[in-house]
Amino acid sequence: MGNHFLEKRFRRTTKWLLFLALSLAALLTIGLPATIVSADGQAPLQTVIERGNQKNGYDLILRNTTNNLYRNVTVKAALPKAIDQRQVVLTWHVKAFGTADQHRLHFTLDPKQNRVAVSEKGATIAYAKQTPWLWLTVGLVVSGGAIGGLLVYRRRKAAALLLVIGVVGGGLASASLQVSQAADRASNKTPFVLNGKTYQIKTTIDYERVANAQLLPFVLRFDGAANQLTYTDLTTHETQTVAAVAHVAQTRLISTHKYQVKGQGVAGEVSPGGPDHFTVKADAGRLQAGATVTKSAGEAVLRSNVRQVGFANERYTIEPARARLIIAGSASDYRVGDVLYVPPFGFNYGGAAAKVTGVDVRPSELVLTIKSAAPQSVVHQIRTTPAGGQADVAKAVFVPVADVAVSGRRAPGMSMQQAGFFGLQVENRATTAKDFKVTFPRKQEEEKTAPAEEPAEASGSKKAGKKHQLPGEAEVVDEAHLEGTLGLTVDADFLKGNYDAKVDSGLKYDNHFNAQVTVDPDSSALLKKLADGKQVGMIIIPTNVPMVTVHIPFIIALDASGEATLTVDLNAAAALTAEVTNQKGKKPASVKPDLSCSFKGNVDVNGTLTPAVKTKLEPVILGEPLVAINASAGVEIKADASFHCSGSKVSPTAAAKLGAREHASVEGNFVAKTSAETEVGQLFHVKDVKTDERTFRHQLFKWQADASQTATLGKPAGDPSPAAYAKGFKAITVPANMRGTWYGYEAYSDTLTTITFGQHTIAQVDGTADDGRVYSLYDEAVRTAEDQHAREQANGGSLSPQYTAGDRYRADHWWAASLAPFNGKAGLRVWNTWYPSDSGKFYCIEQKQVAGKTVAVLTEPEYPDQIETFYHDKAQAINSRE
Repeated sequence: MGNHFLEKRFRRTTKWLLFLALSLAALLTIGLPATIVSADGQAPLQTVIERGNQKNGYDLILRNTTNNLYRNVTVKAALPKAIDQRQVVLTWHVKAFGTADQHRLHFTLDPKQNRVAVSEKGATIAYAKQTPWLWLTVGLVVSGGAIGGLLVYRRRKAAALLLVIGVVGGGLASASLQVSQAADRASNKTPFVLNGKTYQIKTTIDYERVANAQLLPFVLRFDGAANQLTYTDLTTHETQTVAAVAHVAQTRLISTHKYQVKGQGVAGEVSPGGPDHFTVKADAGRLQAGATVTKSAGEAVLRSNVRQVGFANERYTIEPARARLIIAGSASDYRVGDVLYVPPFGFNYGGAAAKVTGVDVRPSELVLTIKSAAPQSVVHQIRTTPAGGQADVAKAVFVPVADVAVSGRRAPGMSMQQAGFFGLQVENRATTAKDFKVTFPRKQEEEKTAPAEEPAEASGSKKAGKKHQLPGEAEVVDEAHLEGTLGLTVDADFLKGNYDAKVDSGLKYDNHFNAQVTVDPDSSALLKKLADGKQVGMIIIPTNVPMVTVHIPFIIALDASGEATLTVDLNAAAALTAEVTNQKGKKPASVKPDLSCSFKGNVDVNGTLTPAVKTKLEPVILGEPLVAINASAGVEIKADASFHCSGSKVSPTAAAKLGAREHASVEGNFVAKTSAETEVGQLFHVKDVKTDERTFRHQLFKWQADASQTATLGKPAGDPSPAAYAKGFKAITVPANMRGTWYGYEAYSDTLTTITFGQHTIAQVDGTADDGRVYSLYDEAVRTAEDQHAREQANGGSLSPQYTAGDRYRADHWWAASLAPFNGKAGLRVWNTWYPSDSGKFYCIEQKQVAGKTVAVLTEPEYPDQIETFYHDKAQAINSRE
C-alpha cells in the first residue's frame, strides 16, 4: 500500500518536472531574443544604406558611434523577396574597425533580374536557411523529450532525471548558438530605398570589443603648406592620412599609443598626457594642439579633443527645443561622448559648449542628441588683444520674461521656434534693446497672441504709456532706452587656472515710468515683487571677443507705501570699472563706481515711493559668468503733495491741491548701490569673492508748504546770489605748496583717494556720493550770529525747514577750515561739513625719500597709528600701497 502511494506520488512529481523542463527548453530555443550589445543606451555599431558611386551600386555603411575599437566584425543583411527572390543574406567580415568612423560595404543590384552581387573581399552571399546546428539541437531536444516521456511512463527514475538535465541543457545550448548582435535603432532594421519604396532590411552585427584601446578625438593646428598629415602609430606601425583644412587636421588616436606626425614642412610627435589630453613636440615647423576661434578683439583656443561644429564647411541644422544637431551628409565623424563647440546661433552670440549623448545614423545625415557641457571642457584659453574688446551695444537684444508684455522693433534673425538652448527657454518675442516698452503684469489676452510690432522711436524721444487704474493692485509701464559703451579685456587659461578680466562700463539707461499704485505693498503680491525688484527681461549684447557675451538682467523696482501716481523719466548712468583676477598682488574682486541719476516728471504721493532701475552686468563665456557687477539707482520720495520735479527743482502742480493738504511736504533723495563679485567658481573650482556693497545717498530736493510759500520749490523768489551768502564770513586761502591733486589711501581703506586743493576750494574722490564735488573753504571760527545759532541747532549739518536759504546754501556748498598749526607744524585743518561736530583732519606738507629722490608729500600726522600719505604722482601712491 505504501509503495504504491510513493510510486504514484513520484509519477505525479516527475510529470510536473518534465512539463517545466520542456517549457523552459522551448522558451530558450525559440522565445528568448538575441542579446543586444549597446553603449550608452544605444547601438555602438549602426548601419545605413546609401546609393553608391558605381552603376546600380549601393553602400551598406557600418558606423562606429563610440570611441571604442572593435575586431572580427561580421555584418549580415537579410534582403526580402521583393528585392531578391532568393531571400539573399549578405555577409561581410571586417578584421578591425573603429579608428575610422565608418566602413563602406559595397553591393550591386541588377534592376532587371533583381539579383544582388558583391565583389568585396570577405563578402559572401547565402540563401536564407536555418543553421544546421540549430536544427540538430532542436531535433535532439525533441527526441530526448519523446524518449524521456516514454521512460517516465514506464517508471524509470534515472531516465527521468537524465531527461530533465538533457532538455534544459539542450535548450541552453540552442540559445547560445544565436548571434550576439547590436540592434540598429532598436528595431534592428535598416531602411533601404529602391524605386521610391522603402524596405526594412534586417541587419545583425557580431563583433568583439578590443580591451584597453580607448580612442580620443585629437585636433592639431600647424603652419606650412601641407594639405594633409600622416600619423604613424609607433606601437602598431599602422598609418593613417588625415586631410587638413585651413591648417587644421582632426582625427582619432588611441589614448595609450604614441604617434609620429609628418606633413609638408612640419614633423613631430604626439603622445597622451597633460590636462589637455595630448602633448605635442614639434621637430620641424609649428605644431599645436587644439583649433582656434578668432574675432577682431582676440582669440580662443579649443582643447585638443574638442570638435568644432561646421568645420570644413560642414552643413548642420540646430533644433534648440529638442537639444539636437542634425549634420548633413554621411562624411562627418561624431560619436557618443564627443565634446563640441557650437558656433554662435540665436541669442547665443558666443556659441555653446555641448556633449554628444546619442548618435542616430540616418541616410545622408547624422542626428546628434546633445546636452550642455562646461565651458572649461571646451576652452583652453581666451585672450583679448592689448586694446581690449568692446560690446556692440547697438546690436543688443532685449528678451522679456514670460509674465511681461513687450513691444518695440523685433530683434533680427529670430526665426527659430519658441525655444533657446540647453534649458534656456526663450519665446520669440525679443526686441532690440535700443528702444523697447515693457508692461507688468502681462494681460491674459496678450499671452495668446504676440504683441504687434511697433517702430522704434528716435534716440532720446519719449512717449508716455497709457495709464491703467487697477484698484487694489498696480501696473507699471516702462519705456526704456539703452546706449553707451562697454569695454572688456579677458585673459583666462583654463588649464593653468589663471584668470584676469576687466570691465569698463559707460552705459546709460533712460526709463519713462508710468505707474499707479493704490494699496500698501503688504497686501499686494504684485507690489511685493516690484518692491524687491522685478526682472522684466534680459539684455544680451554681442562682443568682438570670441565666446564672450554680456548679459544684463534688467530689473525695475517700485517700492511704495500708500497711494501714488507717477509719470516720470528716470535716467540712470553707470560708469563702472570692475576687475576679477587671481594674479598675485591684486584683489580678487574690485569695483570703482560712478553712478548718477536724473529725475523729472509728475508725481502725486501720499506716502513713500522709490522708483529705481537695477542691473547685474555679467560678461559670460559660453553661458558661464566671469564677474557680476550689481548696480541700482533710484529716487526715494517722501511726500504728501502733487508736484512736478526736474532735477533739484520742485513745483506744486496746483495751489488748490496744496490748500487741501494742510501739511503738504516733499523730500527726494538720490539713492544708489553698487557691488561686484567673482563668478568664476564653476569655471576654475575656486571660492567666489564679493566686495562690500557701497551705498550712495544725496538729497535732491526738500520742501514743506507754509502760508507764504505756495508756488515753487526751486530758489525762492528774490533769492540773493551766492556771494551774498558769504557776507560776514572769511574764505580760507590754501597754502600754495598744498594746491593741486594728491593721490593716496585713507587709513583702513583700499580705495585710491584723490584730494584736489584750489586757492579757496577742496574736492575729494573717495567712493562716496560727493565724489568730485567742489566745496568752498571758509574759516570755521568766523560766523555771524544767525549762522552760529544754526550751527548750534544743526548737530552735524542736518537743518530743519525753518532755517534760511543762506543756512541751507552754506550747508550744501561750504566746508569749514582752519590754518591753525598742529604741534608747531603749519598746515590746513578741514571738516567735511560747514557745521562740524568733530575735530576734522589736519594736513601738512613733508619731505619723503621715494626711489632715491626727495619728494613732497601731503600727510595727515595727527594720529600716529593712522598716518595717511598722499603723492602728486599717482603711480608712487599705488606703489607705496603695494
